[in-house]
Amino acid sequence: MTNKPSDGIDFSFVRGGTRGKPRLLFLHGFMGTKEDWDPIVKQLAGSVDSLAVDLPGHGQTEVNDDRVYLMPGCADALIAFLQEQDFLPCNLVAYSMGGRLALYLLLNRAECFSKAILESASPGLKTETERIARTKLDEARADELETASLTYFLSNWYVQPMFEGMRRDKTRFEQLLQRRLLGNKNGWIKSLRLMGSGQQPSQWENLNQLSTPVCLIVGKNDGKFCGIAEEMKKCSRLLEVEETAGSGHNIHFEQPDLYEDCVRRFLDL
Repeated sequence: MTNKPSDGIDFSFVRGGTRGKPRLLFLHGFMGTKEDWDPIVKQLAGSVDSLAVDLPGHGQTEVNDDRVYLMPGCADALIAFLQEQDFLPCNLVAYSMGGRLALYLLLNRAECFSKAILESASPGLKTETERIARTKLDEARADELETASLTYFLSNWYVQPMFEGMRRDKTRFEQLLQRRLLGNKNGWIKSLRLMGSGQQPSQWENLNQLSTPVCLIVGKNDGKFCGIAEEMKKCSRLLEVEETAGSGHNIHFEQPDLYEDCVRRFLDL
């Protein structure tokens, strides 16, 4: 389903669950789609009123203005869309790139959200040097996407150590790859260049302004993001960390039952 075009974007979305239950918005990661959340949405169907969207450059969402790829533009467009859907206030569940967007929303539109679970998310990069380096890396990845086959790019992307746990489940991982091969290549390129970590304004110095309870869920096998989560926790009493055993970066894929337990517990479902 899509909404009427507004603010330069026509969001594709799926509304599910049970109307009248707590509202829960799902935001996927880079190269993901709203369908990535199908398993947990089905498990929670009797407990929440769910809405999953395709972010700019992903899935079936249509972008008419490249400014909505930038974090502030994307946040404004998403809030306008949620208002149109009468879906505010709501809770948030967001992964990786979607988690970075979610944190921006929590810090800039706190009145719209009740609680949030951020999976393998970060407030961005602290220094200009780090942001420049990451921008160069994302540019190189975007260039690779432009020139190489999608199969080659996906092989390089998922060979990263943080995805090792996903690769172990060969059947489900192959199914994920087949979905990715249907992805919006040109949209991913713009997402890398305009909404990558290097382009994101750092939110580290703003974490002490959080007014929404947040659970940072990370996989114990993802050392980098475990460290980021622990450092974030020191910045606000409203941040808590949930480390999930037997999982790397993508917990909702690797440990769906533990992920569901965390969501239910934190949101009191």
